[in-house]
Amino acid sequence: MEQREFLEKEIEQTTRELKYKLGELEQQTRHKVDEITEGVTKTVQGISEGVEKLSLKHQIETRPATVIAASVGAGVLVGRRMGRRPARTVGAAPVRSPGVFARMGGAVMPLVWGVGVNAVATWARRKYPKSADAINLIETAVITRL
Repeated sequence: MEQREFLEKEIEQTTRELKYKLGELEQQTRHKVDEITEGVTKTVQGISEGVEKLSLKHQIETRPATVIAASVGAGVLVGRRMGRRPARTVGAAPVRSPGVFARMGGAVMPLVWGVGVNAVATWARRKYPKSADAINLIETAVITRL
Protein backbone atom coordinates (compact mmCIF):
# COMPACT_ATOMS: atom_id res chain seq x y z
CA MET A 1 0.00 0.00 0.00
CA GLU A 2 2.77 2.36 0.81
CA GLN A 3 4.17 2.22 -2.68
CA ARG A 4 0.75 2.85 -4.15
CA GLU A 5 0.25 5.94 -1.91
CA PHE A 6 3.71 7.14 -2.84
CA LEU A 7 2.91 6.77 -6.55
CA GLU A 8 -0.44 8.53 -6.15
CA LYS A 9 1.28 11.45 -4.37
CA GLU A 10 3.90 11.59 -7.13
CA ILE A 11 1.16 11.60 -9.75
CA GLU A 12 -0.72 14.39 -7.90
CA GLN A 13 2.43 16.47 -7.54
CA THR A 14 3.38 15.95 -11.19
CA THR A 15 -0.18 16.85 -12.22
CA ARG A 16 -0.05 20.08 -10.14
CA GLU A 17 3.34 21.01 -11.60
CA LEU A 18 2.11 20.36 -15.15
CA LYS A 19 -1.03 22.44 -14.57
CA TYR A 20 1.10 25.26 -13.17
CA LYS A 21 3.53 25.08 -16.10
CA LEU A 22 0.66 24.96 -18.61
CA GLY A 23 -0.89 28.04 -16.93
CA GLU A 24 2.41 29.92 -17.21
CA LEU A 25 2.81 28.84 -20.84
CA GLU A 26 -0.72 30.03 -21.59
CA GLN A 27 0.00 33.44 -20.00
CA GLN A 28 3.25 33.80 -21.95
CA THR A 29 1.50 32.86 -25.18
CA ARG A 30 -1.32 35.35 -24.58
CA HIS A 31 1.23 38.07 -23.79
CA LYS A 32 3.15 37.36 -27.02
CA VAL A 33 -0.06 37.32 -29.07
CA ASP A 34 -1.06 40.67 -27.53
CA GLU A 35 2.36 42.14 -28.37
CA ILE A 36 2.17 40.89 -31.96
CA THR A 37 -1.39 42.16 -32.36
CA GLU A 38 -0.37 45.57 -31.04
CA GLY A 39 2.62 45.67 -33.41
CA VAL A 40 0.51 44.75 -36.42
CA THR A 41 -2.09 47.36 -35.47
CA LYS A 42 0.57 50.07 -35.20
CA THR A 43 2.06 49.02 -38.54
CA VAL A 44 -1.32 49.15 -40.28
CA GLN A 45 -2.04 52.57 -38.76
CA GLY A 46 1.36 53.83 -39.91
CA ILE A 47 0.78 52.57 -43.44
CA SER A 48 -2.71 54.10 -43.50
CA GLU A 49 -1.35 57.47 -42.39
CA GLY A 50 1.40 57.29 -45.01
CA VAL A 51 -1.05 56.47 -47.78
CA GLU A 52 -3.36 59.27 -46.63
CA LYS A 53 -0.47 61.76 -46.75
CA LEU A 54 0.29 60.72 -50.32
CA SER A 55 -3.29 61.22 -51.46
CA LEU A 56 -4.05 64.08 -53.82
CA LYS A 57 -6.78 65.35 -51.47
CA HIS A 58 -4.30 65.65 -48.60
CA GLN A 59 -1.76 67.40 -50.82
CA ILE A 60 -4.37 69.90 -52.04
CA GLU A 61 -5.44 70.66 -48.47
CA THR A 62 -1.91 71.06 -47.09
CA ARG A 63 -0.02 72.46 -50.09
CA PRO A 64 -2.45 74.04 -52.56
CA ALA A 65 0.15 76.33 -54.11
CA THR A 66 2.51 73.41 -54.76
CA VAL A 67 -0.26 71.37 -56.37
CA ILE A 68 -1.25 74.28 -58.59
CA ALA A 69 2.36 74.92 -59.57
CA ALA A 70 2.85 71.22 -60.36
CA SER A 71 -0.36 71.20 -62.42
CA VAL A 72 0.66 74.26 -64.39
CA GLY A 73 4.16 72.84 -64.89
CA ALA A 74 2.78 69.53 -66.10
CA GLY A 75 0.42 71.36 -68.43
CA VAL A 76 3.25 73.43 -69.88
CA LEU A 77 5.40 70.33 -70.42
CA VAL A 78 2.58 68.41 -72.07
CA GLY A 79 1.68 71.44 -74.18
CA ARG A 80 5.26 71.87 -75.33
CA ARG A 81 5.61 68.20 -76.08
CA MET A 82 2.36 68.09 -78.03
CA GLY A 83 3.02 71.42 -79.70
CA ARG A 84 6.31 70.40 -81.29
CA ARG A 85 5.99 69.65 -84.96
CA PRO A 86 8.76 69.06 -87.44
CA ALA A 87 9.93 72.29 -88.98
CA ARG A 88 8.81 72.95 -92.52
CA THR A 89 11.06 74.87 -94.79
CA VAL A 90 9.85 77.72 -96.91
CA GLY A 91 12.71 78.78 -99.05
CA ALA A 92 15.80 78.60 -96.85
CA ALA A 93 14.31 79.40 -93.42
CA PRO A 94 12.61 76.69 -91.34
CA VAL A 95 9.07 77.52 -90.24
CA ARG A 96 7.56 75.87 -87.17
CA SER A 97 3.92 74.94 -87.21
CA PRO A 98 1.85 76.49 -84.43
CA GLY A 99 1.70 74.62 -81.11
CA VAL A 100 -1.36 73.27 -79.35
CA PHE A 101 -2.01 76.46 -77.38
CA ALA A 102 -1.70 78.66 -80.43
CA ARG A 103 -4.06 76.41 -82.41
CA MET A 104 -6.65 76.62 -79.62
CA GLY A 105 -6.60 80.39 -79.77
CA GLY A 106 -5.18 80.81 -76.26
CA ALA A 107 -8.24 79.27 -74.61
CA VAL A 108 -6.23 76.89 -72.45
CA MET A 109 -4.40 79.37 -70.21
CA PRO A 110 -7.54 81.05 -68.84
CA LEU A 111 -8.90 77.58 -68.13
CA VAL A 112 -5.72 76.62 -66.28
CA TRP A 113 -5.81 79.83 -64.27
CA GLY A 114 -9.51 79.35 -63.54
CA VAL A 115 -8.88 75.87 -62.17
CA GLY A 116 -6.01 77.20 -60.07
CA VAL A 117 -8.05 80.08 -58.67
CA ASN A 118 -10.89 77.69 -57.86
CA ALA A 119 -8.53 75.29 -56.07
CA VAL A 120 -7.06 78.09 -53.95
CA ALA A 121 -10.54 79.48 -53.18
CA THR A 122 -11.80 76.02 -52.17
CA TRP A 123 -8.83 75.59 -49.86
CA ALA A 124 -9.34 79.07 -48.38
CA ARG A 125 -13.06 78.44 -47.76
CA ARG A 126 -12.20 75.26 -45.85
CA LYS A 127 -9.45 76.94 -43.85
CA TYR A 128 -11.38 80.16 -43.18
CA PRO A 129 -15.10 79.25 -43.24
CA LYS A 130 -16.14 82.59 -41.69
CA SER A 131 -14.67 84.41 -44.70
CA ALA A 132 -16.41 82.25 -47.32
CA ASP A 133 -18.54 85.13 -48.68
CA ALA A 134 -15.50 87.37 -49.20
CA ILE A 135 -13.58 84.51 -50.78
CA ASN A 136 -16.47 83.86 -53.18
CA LEU A 137 -16.49 87.52 -54.23
CA ILE A 138 -12.74 87.54 -54.83
CA GLU A 139 -12.91 84.26 -56.76
CA THR A 140 -15.74 85.55 -58.96
CA ALA A 141 -13.92 88.83 -59.62
CA VAL A 142 -10.69 87.09 -60.60
CA ILE A 143 -12.35 84.48 -62.81
CA THR A 144 -14.51 86.99 -64.67
CA ARG A 145 -11.39 88.99 -65.56
CA LEU A 146 -9.61 85.97 -67.08
